[in-house]
Amino acid sequence: MSDMMKAAETLEKRIDLVEQLTAVDETLIDMIDQEPTRRLSADMRSLLESRAEICEELKTVGFEPWPQPIDVASLT
Repeated sequence: MSDMMKAAETLEKRIDLVEQLTAVDETLIDMIDQEPTRRLSADMRSLLESRAEICEELKTVGFEPWPQPIDVASLT
């Protein structure tokens, strides 16, 4: 595989991951305005865990726009 193809695949992966991250962030923002419930809290925690996983995947493709993702464990 040529370097150009590898670079194109990496860029495509970055774009996909940033889109996923944006979707998670938008969902979290929408949830903030809702009445707090245990279910909502569990859903938000799950989304934060997904967000942390996406951030880790972004690091594997050489993209790290922030020093460290949200530490979900610190929220409990």
